[in-house]
Amino acid sequence: MAETKEKTPKTPEQTAMRKAVRLVAYTAWLQDFRANNPDATADQRKVAWTAAKQGEIRKGRKIIKALKRKGYDLTKPERATEAA
Repeated sequence: MAETKEKTPKTPEQTAMRKAVRLVAYTAWLQDFRANNPDATADQRKVAWTAAKQGEIRKGRKIIKALKRKGYDLTKPERATEAA
């Protein structure tokens, strides 16, 4: 019987970077989609994103890596807690 390997949990940095990549990819794609399809509905946009998602996320990773090579770093600011 094959041994099962446990997955190592993602670090908070890895999770944050994944979210950043997806945000960059979706935002860039959305600009192009809206320019090419000004009358598209939300449902059409969702279907189109599902179809393009894999390739666009790959582009997002490349964008983030290029920024890092040039010396830029993405950081998410800490949210200040509201005083009561």
